[in-house]
Amino acid sequence: MKTNCLKILLGISILGVFTACVITPRPDISVSAAGITIPSGGSYDFKNVSPGTSKSVTFVIKNFGSADLVLTGSPEKVKVTGAVFSVTSQPASPIVPGASQTFTVTFSPLSNGSKTAALTIASNDPDESTYRITLKGCGDRCSYYDTAVNLTPDSTADDQNPAFSPDGKTLLFSSKRNGSGANSNLWKMDLLTSQANPLTDDLNADNVNMPGSSWNAATNKICFASSRSGNEEIWTMDPDGTNLQQITHTNNTVHDRAPTFSPDGTLITFQSDKYRGWEIYTIDVESLQTGKLTNNTANDWKPNWSSNRDKIVFQSNRDGNWDIYIMNADGTDVRNITNDPADDTDPSWSPDGTKIVYASTHVGLDEPEIFVINAGGIGEPERITDYAGYDGAPSFSPDGSSIAFTSDRFGNLDIWLIPYAGNPSPTPDWSSVNDFAYQLQNINLAAMGASKFDLLIIDYSADGSDTQRFTPEEIAALKDSTGGKKIVLAYMSIGEAQNYRGYWDPAWVPGDPSWLDLPNPEQPGNYAVQYWNPAWRDTIFGSPDSYLDKIIAAGFDGVYLDHANAYEYWGPGGASGLNRAAAEQEMVDFVTSIGQYARVVKGKTSFGIFPQNAEALSSRSDYVQSVTGIGAEDVWYNDNIAQPSSYTSAVLQNLDVFRNAGKLVLVVDYVTQLTKIDDFYHKAVAKDYVPYATERTLDVLTINAGHEPD
Repeated sequence: MKTNCLKILLGISILGVFTACVITPRPDISVSAAGITIPSGGSYDFKNVSPGTSKSVTFVIKNFGSADLVLTGSPEKVKVTGAVFSVTSQPASPIVPGASQTFTVTFSPLSNGSKTAALTIASNDPDESTYRITLKGCGDRCSYYDTAVNLTPDSTADDQNPAFSPDGKTLLFSSKRNGSGANSNLWKMDLLTSQANPLTDDLNADNVNMPGSSWNAATNKICFASSRSGNEEIWTMDPDGTNLQQITHTNNTVHDRAPTFSPDGTLITFQSDKYRGWEIYTIDVESLQTGKLTNNTANDWKPNWSSNRDKIVFQSNRDGNWDIYIMNADGTDVRNITNDPADDTDPSWSPDGTKIVYASTHVGLDEPEIFVINAGGIGEPERITDYAGYDGAPSFSPDGSSIAFTSDRFGNLDIWLIPYAGNPSPTPDWSSVNDFAYQLQNINLAAMGASKFDLLIIDYSADGSDTQRFTPEEIAALKDSTGGKKIVLAYMSIGEAQNYRGYWDPAWVPGDPSWLDLPNPEQPGNYAVQYWNPAWRDTIFGSPDSYLDKIIAAGFDGVYLDHANAYEYWGPGGASGLNRAAAEQEMVDFVTSIGQYARVVKGKTSFGIFPQNAEALSSRSDYVQSVTGIGAEDVWYNDNIAQPSSYTSAVLQNLDVFRNAGKLVLVVDYVTQLTKIDDFYHKAVAKDYVPYATERTLDVLTINAGHEPD
């Protein structure tokens, strides 16, 4: 219940000011499930449900106010977006003060993997006119407790022990995909394309790499353990699987395992049981001279070298259980840095040598999770993963932004990736977005921050140039501003080049470079590009100076990809005259590779990908699954002129595919007449799209009367 208070001045006397409060009857909505209140903006988790089965949950709506609570949704009082969640019983309305009504939501996953949906309840509660809850669920084989993504979801064999290439673009791992199916072989995967290829193909011998420093930058060599010679030895090879060299030569009763390189590639450290128990050794790869680093009756396993070569980390049970130890590279000054009752295993270093990533059952876990601890052992370990099963064998990416690890989240062992930033920023909650703004010119970050929009689409620069691009501090402040938390997308044209961008060379003309085509007559300064050309793709992503890399470095939550429909210009019957049959597929590949690069290579696993227009690609399920959402212009109106109904119907049919797949649909119509703005918002909201009406110049922050962000 809310009160309106009136201050009354009672003359000029010692009585001063008297405040009278007038009680205004009004409704007050609350929603709960299983006795737990779910605030607006909160979430409810259905957890694991096997595909082909269902789980139903009863929710309770209670009116804590002093007036009737009217549920104003029509025809459904409670609405859910997302194909696998449905409202199977609706509440009655109105709800009198102090009373409750129930509704039921059913989760019916058709496939494995994480599922989300947005639940909305519109009412006459003036404070929460639309109550919003994010529904979450899992189709049996997934983890939605953290932001990890599966890098090897299509493999039914066990994949484990990930180690990055020095440039961070390729992942080395051990797998049982080939050979006899019972033994392991070495594989490598291009993180941009997800293409995996075997490096070894032994039918009976095991070939196993270690997480951490098993791919050396100085020599570009890979080290691994193999039983191909009859007993377990240490081997090296080139990254293409050639030039195999046996490094250790022992007898049949000895096992040499778990090798990793020193930073300069001249030494390999490994574990061996050649004397009593398992100890840590080094070997010079040229002279093959060995040195013994540890000497005790316990087991010392899985050594990994620090980036400056002066330390080696390993696991040992010398104090009763498995702990993580650090020693000097000559074996002196051995220190237990975890020293707790848990089992701590699989250690490797962060690139800067200040942290150790490892697997642990810390704090009483039944199965190990991934943790990070300061290399000095000072402070509490930081838990990185959150899953009820096994997570292990972690490796930092070369830039320290992500951690690859092994997990059984999908039943068999797969390679997973999770971001790491020390104190990572919150994962964007795309399902919570119910309003957005889109402005590319005259950007005033303070004004945008003071607004209550959930999502903002802006240029990455104040004037489009590199010299005026926004700093990470400015974007961080915008995301956590006075108007509330915000998700911020950067505009990026991928189907046309723009002559005011930092990548533009003033000497460029159509045809030179070869991938640059004619100017866009409707958008001066824009030029069509052959977006499949490697040189253009290198301009967009793949290096610190590329367009996307600068956006990621600034801290944006995702990208809004303009001219994603450029395939229409280049494809059969398009205005270019090239009639390129592969144009559509090449755009699908381009957008997918942008997402793969940001999420996997750069480790931003929740990075948003929003192509603008190109809604006809809804027929491509791989494309729909690769994007976070879609933006569409001129759906109902072309400026203030209504679109032909046949056009709008076709666009809506395509947009509905994205919406039904649980994707966020943003629609912007450049309509300025009040009655048409109202009509646009009404129609968009009825479709569960998120609307924004503004000037086509995109140079103002528009707040439409009656449709203010909340």
